[in-house]
Amino acid sequence: MKKIISLGLLFTFLLGVITGIVLYIMPHGRIAYWNDWRLLGLNKDQWEALHIIFTFLMVFLGIFHLFINWKIFKKYIFTKQFICILGITVILAFLAIKNLPPVSYVIKLEESIKTSWEKKELQPPIPHAELLSLKTLANRMGIPLELALRKLKSHGFNVPSANTTLKKLAQINHTTPAELYKIISSETQSVIPISYPGRKTLKEVCNILKIDQKKCKEVLKNHGIEPNWDETLKEIASSYGIKPKEIILWLTEGCK
Repeated sequence: MKKIISLGLLFTFLLGVITGIVLYIMPHGRIAYWNDWRLLGLNKDQWEALHIIFTFLMVFLGIFHLFINWKIFKKYIFTKQFICILGITVILAFLAIKNLPPVSYVIKLEESIKTSWEKKELQPPIPHAELLSLKTLANRMGIPLELALRKLKSHGFNVPSANTTLKKLAQINHTTPAELYKIISSETQSVIPISYPGRKTLKEVCNILKIDQKKCKEVLKNHGIEPNWDETLKEIASSYGIKPKEIILWLTEGCK
């Protein structure tokens, strides 16, 4: 039994060290989840699960090891070595809680390593955007949901529901939330053909886009908007709780 416990402690210790190092160097969650960060094929959640399981196992084995060796261990209590190790433990705990050197250097190094993963092109538009549904993200970014769905489906992505989170959509389509957002945002922004659309009246927009007012009225009514040709797009959008560029995108897409 002692051999089993000793070997178990050895392996759980080694795995605890390995997973601990990975957790120490991995990027922050907002970057890891957005880009589906992986090491040796395992993502952030999987490395954390391994660390938790083997830490629990090591604690269990450690308690059992202490139990079967209690007669020997109790002889160590209140010896000079016991007091020395206890003192070191208390001091390190105090330094960690107060974030004081040299313990603070270890924490700063961890933060520096994690921050080094954060490249501009890998940043989510808002923290933990992968947890938002496609519908919510599109609304927050001012992207018409219909257009977002059309863009994703045109690239061959399966979108079971607009209420599915980007994280789940990425898993379904074997890609990353960042890649899905890149397709939605970059192509959506490129189809807006008018600068400062909010300053122009609806009539001016139709003339610029060369859209017949009858067709324009039909498209807007499909989105629940009653057109007023002399109002600016900003005024119309404000009345319906949307953004001017959404109206532009509806018109350009609906009148193709």
